[in-house]
Amino acid sequence: MTTPVAVITGATRGIGFEVACRLGAEGYQLFITGTRPEGLFEAVEKMEKLGLNAAGHPLDQGDAESIDEFATWLRAMTRGVDVFINNAGVWLEQHNSLSPSVLEADADAVTDTLQVNLLGPWLLIRTLHDLVRDNGRIVNVSSGMGSLTNMGTGFFGYRASKASINVLSKLLAPELAHRGVMVNAVDPGWVRTDMGGADADRSVDEGANSIMWAATLEPGGPSGGFYLDGKPADW
Repeated sequence: MTTPVAVITGATRGIGFEVACRLGAEGYQLFITGTRPEGLFEAVEKMEKLGLNAAGHPLDQGDAESIDEFATWLRAMTRGVDVFINNAGVWLEQHNSLSPSVLEADADAVTDTLQVNLLGPWLLIRTLHDLVRDNGRIVNVSSGMGSLTNMGTGFFGYRASKASINVLSKLLAPELAHRGVMVNAVDPGWVRTDMGGADADRSVDEGANSIMWAATLEPGGPSGGFYLDGKPADW
């Protein structure tokens, strides 16, 4: 029996690390990424101590060359991927030094956010979609802050990047449907991580549950949707 393979970006801590560990406990070979080599090494070491089969490679989603290097490495490591989770992301406008106003938003912060949160995942999928096996799952981690129905104010770059991840998921799903590949955007909720902060109303476990639902869909499951806790979320 072929060992299932999962790729999780941004899996050195927080939700990504939790999801990777859960998939590893279910028997998946794990390939994870992180921006800092030392953090990546520590995460892989922790996973191995848990008895998980894990390997990692540095990835900066804001750098096309880094994406190409990761893709080359991954192709050398495996012949197919069953679950591909685009979890890595940034929220640069959350810092007090940058105004949340659309009219006063920092142009560099907005550009960098879109590069990492949208263009990075798109380039990864464009480069590696053929590696995803038939009936595989692509999970794009989105956010309720990208919902047009419930759109709040400010944080233009982050909101735009997550709304666009939803668009990417919606457009990609029918293109891969002939192979049974399911593509969904998932909102993990407001989670207590370094990004979400201590006041968030959800634990890492709760945030990971939402992603795990999409990552472990049975063949023929839903595709092209936006989900929270396995239920359709407002676009």
